Amino acid sequence: MRKKVISMGVFLLLLFSSLSFPQPENTSANTPSLTENAPAPTPIETTRTDTIDNGQIETKITAFPNGDRYWIKRLHFTDKTSQPYIFQLKIPGAGGTFTYTQNIDGTKKLKTVSLKNGSLPEYAGILSTDSYHMIMSYPASYMPGQRQTMKEYKSSPVSIAKTNDGYILTLRFTRHPDAVGEIWALESKNQLIDLNKAQLAAQWTRVNIGNDRKWSWDGMYEKTPPSYTPSGEDVYWRSPINYAANAFVMEDGSRAADDLGWLMLKTTLANQNADGYWESGPRSDWLWKDYQIDGDFYDTRFNTDHALALLRGSHAYSDAEFLAASRRYADWLIRHADDEHVAVKGEKQEGWLVPDYSHPGAHKRAHTSLNHQLAEMNYLLEMYLDTKNEAYRTYAEKLLYGIKNTKSFWIKPNGDLNYAYEDGKGIKADYPILTYNDLWEAQRLLKTVKGSTDPDLADLMASKKRWMDKNKIEGYNTRPL
Repeated sequence: MRKKVISMGVFLLLLFSSLSFPQPENTSANTPSLTENAPAPTPIETTRTDTIDNGQIETKITAFPNGDRYWIKRLHFTDKTSQPYIFQLKIPGAGGTFTYTQNIDGTKKLKTVSLKNGSLPEYAGILSTDSYHMIMSYPASYMPGQRQTMKEYKSSPVSIAKTNDGYILTLRFTRHPDAVGEIWALESKNQLIDLNKAQLAAQWTRVNIGNDRKWSWDGMYEKTPPSYTPSGEDVYWRSPINYAANAFVMEDGSRAADDLGWLMLKTTLANQNADGYWESGPRSDWLWKDYQIDGDFYDTRFNTDHALALLRGSHAYSDAEFLAASRRYADWLIRHADDEHVAVKGEKQEGWLVPDYSHPGAHKRAHTSLNHQLAEMNYLLEMYLDTKNEAYRTYAEKLLYGIKNTKSFWIKPNGDLNYAYEDGKGIKADYPILTYNDLWEAQRLLKTVKGSTDPDLADLMASKKRWMDKNKIEGYNTRPL
């Protein structure tokens, strides 16, 4: 696990059981006993499948060396019935709270309610008593779709009842043969997130893993934009990038961040394809129209950000698998650059502009956006610093000169930057602060690798900063280089 996580704990007792129904089910097979796996130096993962009345339950369990425990369950039913399938969770402790992220008019805010008889809000959240802490999703059923999508079919609030020594949570799942029920939790006898710390409260509010995005069995699913096919209300797609995991791994985090960061990165390893990248499943309508790029396409920014998180995670958790996966992606990125780059001449040396998107099928060459190009260059520089493989530095240099040799195309008359370069001209409006922050990171890395920052990148940064300040845009990186 993450090097700073060294405490060893004792698992809590958590019991799963079914309420009485006309056809009672064998609940012992469904109960993830917290004493099944003793704490170990590295997380221990186990999976199993149990038969229940009218279906089966798949369970994945991760026992962390610090004593925490994660589990996720998927429920499959053979027939549709009117009676829901029911779990009960027995939670120890006197008094407690449930905290969740609520999206109000586009603004995400934390809200806390006391535990009392009734129902919990229908959100993923943090449940804490004086002796027990758990981050949990809510009972939901999904209809699996095409191209790594799923539609939320039905969800149910969690009922809660006070007992003499704690609480009973009751979870209900709709029985439908075409839907998959799902519930997950991370549990601990220690505080998982100290929400009194502003930084951690802001982080948890931002990652918001139970509303616009869904953590699921095989990865993080994002709300599908209307420009994607398939899409629609309550349709989610499995994204190559998990920005929650990025935040957990790359920022100073909490106990929950240490656990979930490793778990989320580990889950993505199975999704890396044979070429070395993570596919975007749905078809992007505009990519199809402009470049004939179909679904299951390659997005350089999503992939590069994720590969960087794996690189950082390989050190945070001393996990060789994360580094190996990041290296496979770096090798793919180089092959992509070799195959599809645009060469641009310069006074000192030739540079390359690398297209943002690709697909194994026939397609037109896509544009190159400045933020994608910078992210790729920065990642290759970090890979060079980590592995001392000169190929990564060589290709980062090609990408740097691709930007330098086209500097005049990036700056717009109003001082802002063009978003992308295509067919010899700058196109589209840039993001407010993203590209500036990428430029700042590029200068930091170049200073580390070469001993100095780059003057052409400095010109781009200065122009963008004047434009941001003039338009009263805040939130960009203000740290000195």
